[in-house]
Amino acid sequence: MKHWILVGQTPVEVDLMEWGRWFETHAHDRFVDLTAVGGYSVSTVFLGIDNALGPMALFDHPDHVPELFETMIFGHGDHVGFTRRWRSYLEARHGHKQVVLALAAGRAP
Repeated sequence: MKHWILVGQTPVEVDLMEWGRWFETHAHDRFVDLTAVGGYSVSTVFLGIDNALGPMALFDHPDHVPELFETMIFGHGDHVGFTRRWRSYLEARHGHKQVVLALAAGRAP
């Protein structure tokens, strides 16, 4: 399993020990965004590990781009548990905003 830390907004692959140290001392740097909207909390974080599924991820295909960021919806209602993963910091920021806008408009994310 590969591990990443964030340097600014850029994921950098590191060994397990450095990953553990970074997560221990930079926990606040993992948060991309957190928004309360319509009784929900939308949280987007940097995971530091690839949670993508599929053959390219499972077999470490050279064209695979890891999904290192995740948006989840918490709270009470139909959309709790919604999860979406992202490949970059900017994609995660944009995706977070789209989820928030959908919920604010009363739509499914």
